[in-house]
Amino acid sequence: MDRAISRRAALLMASSFTAACLPRRAAAATMPGVPQTGVLAFKVLRGASPIGTQRLTFTANGAALSVRVAADFVVRFGPIVFFRYRLRVAEEWEGGVLQRVRATADNDGKAEFMRAQRQGDALMVDGSASGRYRAPPGAITATHWNRAELAGPMIDPQNGKLLDFKIGPAMAGAIADAAGAMQKATRYDLTGPTRMSLYYDAASVWCGLDAVAKDDSLIHYRRMAE
Repeated sequence: MDRAISRRAALLMASSFTAACLPRRAAAATMPGVPQTGVLAFKVLRGASPIGTQRLTFTANGAALSVRVAADFVVRFGPIVFFRYRLRVAEEWEGGVLQRVRATADNDGKAEFMRAQRQGDALMVDGSASGRYRAPPGAITATHWNRAELAGPMIDPQNGKLLDFKIGPAMAGAIADAAGAMQKATRYDLTGPTRMSLYYDAASVWCGLDAVAKDDSLIHYRRMAE
């Protein structure tokens, strides 16, 4: 068994940065992709084996929207831990425009980060693997809840790198939730830094992910009830 999952696979399993210590308040659906409950939670599997969770919490205040994501993964072989991953991201939106991002990651003991701040019409990004740069117009963090990320380069919340994917056409499909129930969803297949499929329901809410890791293991996000 591999000593570690690739950094990119960790990002994909990534995508939840936590506000578990905050009160659970429903967020008004001020933007497409914001669930009425204010929470998205996923069970994450590597193949058929659960390895962790990803949780997104949304808090709306007028035109402002705060999104907190927490991802925690542990890969084990019996009692032996082969890999640990922890990601925390805080996004601040205003009027549907990304204003600020703060993200930190513990990638199996390696500390990484990404920060972004809007300055006028530009989003200035700094990351542990990218250095400082001006993001292309429309680029947002690859936290997957906002389907608008498919329109342009995505910013890796783990380390600030730009991720340039080829996006396939929207396709009608279905995906299972964490309990095994199937639901209709629109599927988008992405190829580039890695291969993955993102699923969104009829309300544009993110409802699942399938990905191929660098070691060819399969990563699955299955939505849990909240």
